[in-house]
This record gives sequence, structure tokens and C-alpha cells, in this order.
Amino acid sequence: MSSDPSNYRPISLTSVFSKLMKRVVVLDLLAYLQSNNLINKQQHGCLKKRCTATNLLESLNDWTVNIENGRRQPIAYIDFAKAFDSVCHSKLLAKLRQYGVCGSLLEWIGNFLTDRTQQTRVGQSMSKISVIISGVIQGSCLGPVLFLLYVNDLIDVLSDDVIVKMYADDVKLYTNCMLSINDINPQLQSHLDKICRWAHEWQLPISYTKCNVLEIGKPSGAEYKMSSQTIVPVDNVVDLGVTIDNKLKFSDHINRIVCKAHKRANLIIRCFMSRDLSSLVRAFKVYVRPVVEYCSVVWNAHYMKDIVALERVQRRFTKRLPGMKAFTYHQRLVKLRLESLEFRRIRLDLVFAYKVIFNLVDVNRDEFFTVRINNSRRGHRYKLYVPYGKTTARYNYFSYRVSRIWNTLPLDDVDFQSVHRFRNSLTANILVRYCKLNFI
Repeated sequence: MSSDPSNYRPISLTSVFSKLMKRVVVLDLLAYLQSNNLINKQQHGCLKKRCTATNLLESLNDWTVNIENGRRQPIAYIDFAKAFDSVCHSKLLAKLRQYGVCGSLLEWIGNFLTDRTQQTRVGQSMSKISVIISGVIQGSCLGPVLFLLYVNDLIDVLSDDVIVKMYADDVKLYTNCMLSINDINPQLQSHLDKICRWAHEWQLPISYTKCNVLEIGKPSGAEYKMSSQTIVPVDNVVDLGVTIDNKLKFSDHINRIVCKAHKRANLIIRCFMSRDLSSLVRAFKVYVRPVVEYCSVVWNAHYMKDIVALERVQRRFTKRLPGMKAFTYHQRLVKLRLESLEFRRIRLDLVFAYKVIFNLVDVNRDEFFTVRINNSRRGHRYKLYVPYGKTTARYNYFSYRVSRIWNTLPLDDVDFQSVHRFRNSLTANILVRYCKLNFI
């Protein structure tokens, strides 16, 4: 809740020189850590070539495989309370020393963390000065990297019976598909207990009231606990900004973002004093379109009702613009130089597939695609094997749906030399055949 003061965190305001210095340190530190494989592969936060989309796609790949095999998939979401503010400085420095950070750099980081104070201003009133005794500095590029190293060994205390995915302090764990059905619940519970012991040892408190368990598929009715507190079972959960439901249909997520997008579009129409078309369209692109396109490679709509609902956001907005009411939606798109949202999502799918196939994102390509070894002379030479999915969740998963489009891309019109040239070559003339609404 925005009215709860405990939901707010201090952000440090530092000088430009300090920011430049920390950026140099961060780049060298990350280069050292990644070259020596010291950062766990399951961590996707604040790292190059990793993002929320890579985290969610890897997770969904595992979940849909289990659903395809008729298995239950319980997923536990762990929430740390004020994680960035709770880091113990002495223990953080001890971990840095174990990772090989020593000498002047370790001393510099220690001086950077200690003897800091903070003060809050509301209007012209100032609070008392408080000494910061724990936590990494938020508002600094170095703070997130230090936190990643502080929680990096969390995965090491768990066995291969569970899979952990992390994005900074966001943690979710689920059982390995190799486990027998009878071992799923006991194994997940035992690893929740291990996380509790790790959090207690490293003084990183868990917010038990915000932890959830989502069971994809038929619910088992099993009860999970952490430190004698029951974890709340839910039908859907917001995972890195995307609503995941227990059937992996994403209709709940689409309904949520459509409602949010309509509210923002209405505010633009009502609050902008200017009636200039270019300014209003620019505002739509900046404030509304990112809402309905965030991580679309994860949830891209396949039901017609969801596709229509998403497109209605742009249809209604363009119709309310000055002088646009008399035109059809297609004519408005042409006049305003806009593309349909469905077309943009298909292009985003293909661009992300390009990044996976050509190793521009840090994921295991073989988990998503199988590139054909011997291609025929027809079409381009990067064709993929199109897998078969029995369930709706697997059939509409990213790597399944994008393979069917990828293989039919025309060789003469699509440029594979770079990701930018590839994206620019995906014109409406090429992708219009894949749009169910055909509003280009």
C-alpha cells in the first residue's frame, strides 16, 4: 500500500564523480566475477544479457514440461523483508573476501558502506540524522551488485531436487521434474526449511505474510510452512510484474494490464492541455504502450478475446483524438503512423528469438530451440525444429509459437546480419499474415 510508510526505502543522492567511480568499480568487479563463474546462473537481476524475461521464460519452460507430463507443479515464492536494508556489513565483507575481493578494493568498499547517515525532508521540515548500521546503498550502481554477492550462496545450500530462480531479492523455487509425485511436497518443504535457516544465519529476515505457494495443475491441498507459519496458497501470483495463474492462461494478467492501460490513456486525454496529435501520440507511446508490452514474450495472447481486449486500448485512444473519430481504426493507424499492438507483439517474439538463437541473451539456447543441421535450399538457413505440444500451455509457450513463424520468414526480405537489421526488416507486409485481427 502506498499509504504504508514501511513500504518506502531511502535512496542515496551522490555526486557525479562518485557515480563515475562506482561505475568503473562495478564494471571491473562484474567482469572478474563472471569470468570466474562466481555468480550463480540462476540469478537474473542486474546482470548483462539477463532480465525479467529470461527469468520467467526459463521458469515457464520447466513448468510447461511438467504440465505436459501430467504432473503437479508447486511453486514457492519467498519475500525478504527490506532485503537491501538488512544486509550485515561485516558478513558482506567476509563474503567478498571469500570471492577474492581483497586489498585496497575491499577496504574501499568497507569505507563506502560504513559511517553513513541519512535524513528525511518533508517540505521544509527535516528529521533527525540517523546512522546507517546495515544495508547496501540504494540509488547506487554498486549496491545491487553487493547484494547479489550477499545472496549468491543461497542456492548452494539447496540440493538438485529443487530449482531456484532469482531476480535480486525475488526468489522462487519449485521441484525438479525428475522427482516422483510422492516426493514433491516433502522435498519442497525441506528446502523451505533450509532457506529459513540460511536467512536466520545471514540476518536476512523473511516476510512470511508475503510468501505464497502457487500450484499449477490440480491442487494437492498440501500445507507448507516456514518457521511454523503457514504459507498462503494462492490461485495466481504477480511474478516480476507478470500475473501467473494456476492454469498458465495469462488471462488474469491481460485483464490487469488492460485495465491499467485504459486508466493511463484516459488520463492523457483528460489532463493534457495540448490537443496536438503528435504530443498525444507520443504520450501514449511513453506511458501506455509499455504497460501492455512488458514481457510480452512471456504471456503473448493467443485467445481471441484477449487479443481484442489488448487492441481495444489503442483503438479507443486513437478514436478519442481530435479529428480521428470519423476514420476507421486502420485509417487512424495509417494517419498516426502507428502499428497494431498485435503486430508489435509478434515482432517482439521474433526479435527475442533472434537474441536467443544468436546468443545475445545469457540463456541455454538448447532449452528453447533446436536448430536444424541440414537445411534445404528453400527459405533461410536458420530454421528450427517445431516441437509438438499436447497441452495448451506448452503449445502456446514462447519457443513453440515463435518457431512456427520463424521458419516461414522469407529469405529475400529478412536480414539476419544483426539484431537491429533483423528487427527493421520485419515489416507489416511480412508479418500481416500472422495477425489474427489484421489491423496493421
